[in-house]
Amino acid sequence: MADSVERHSRMAEVTDNALVAQCRRGVRTAFNSIFERYERPVYRLALQLLGNHDDAMDALQTSFVKAFTHLPGYDNGRPFAPWLFRIARNECIDVMRRRQRAARHAANHAHDPRAPYDDPSVLAEKSEAKARLWKAIQRLSNEHKEALVLREFHGMSYRELAETLEIPIGTVMSRLAAARKKLRSLLENKTP
Repeated sequence: MADSVERHSRMAEVTDNALVAQCRRGVRTAFNSIFERYERPVYRLALQLLGNHDDAMDALQTSFVKAFTHLPGYDNGRPFAPWLFRIARNECIDVMRRRQRAARHAANHAHDPRAPYDDPSVLAEKSEAKARLWKAIQRLSNEHKEALVLREFHGMSYRELAETLEIPIGTVMSRLAAARKKLRSLLENKTP
């Protein structure tokens, strides 16, 4: 137990950029440290954007594979976390696009696809208020959903959001305002 606490303490002292530099030099344990540091936040982001554990796990794994693959092109002069979150966000967008294609295909074949947030086992595990909130969040547009989730649940600053989403800060602010207004409307059962 003491070894685990000591290792975690040492890991927290090492900066992201130092770990990236170690990865580039071929230190195999360095990327494991990056993974341990960001596994939970990236998973939470994927789960919040996708609303489904299995899809979130797939997005998590693919995001880290892509991050490792693209690590040589990472600019050490920029913060690492927004770069990694951008990769995860883009992977989630890809998953959502695949879902939409699958839903269109299923609709064309007279099937009744169910959205992940309609899964009764998921709703049964959550309180009614949380279920309503997440259902409403899932109804937001992808642009509004990702801005809201990254700000409110991952604590990103406007600058970090702008970098992660690759948009100006003013656009971040207007997306957040619109997302909050739409979410409030959905939760109050008003016509959006």
